Amino acid sequence: MNWVVFLLVSWVTLGLELGLRPSIQLGDSGMAPSFALILVAYIALTAPRVTALWAAMLIGIVLDLTSERLSSSGMSTLTIVGPTALGCMLGASAITNLRAMVYRRSPITMLMLATLLSVIVQIVVVACLAARSWWDPSLVFHARPEFAARLGSAAYTGVAALVVGPVLNFLTPLFGFIGMHQPRGGSASRW
Repeated sequence: MNWVVFLLVSWVTLGLELGLRPSIQLGDSGMAPSFALILVAYIALTAPRVTALWAAMLIGIVLDLTSERLSSSGMSTLTIVGPTALGCMLGASAITNLRAMVYRRSPITMLMLATLLSVIVQIVVVACLAARSWWDPSLVFHARPEFAARLGSAAYTGVAALVVGPVLNFLTPLFGFIGMHQPRGGSASRW
């Protein structure tokens, strides 16, 4: 994989996610699509397994670093690194196991896999934050309403993947995935 292209596309998707979130979220529910998770689903669908896991971890860490929660005092914010990174890696691992059974270029595939990845990420994030709130009094976390909003965001992410997925498929040659679109050498590769 071409890591420079990956970093540029990651930067664009994270910028879209952070910049557009207030304008495309559904009312006051906090439900908004995650363009970065669509990129993770795409990378997990097309890149080699180890590369996909590293890319998922990197995007997850950046998502953790850009999300803040109010502390119990309401005077400061908390940045908790780890839950989204772990969720992204588990979701990417699930997709790399499923990718042999799907048609990779289908928009429906992107819808289903982006939704699946997003659901896995949200389950892991809610579980980690709920567990931390049990022993960390500075974190106030209510799992049930948070989980409902996050599942809505997962569905919204799947719908957004219908639009973003074809754009990422168009960029596939720039990513330079070995074995995806060019033959691997040998005499048969010339024909």
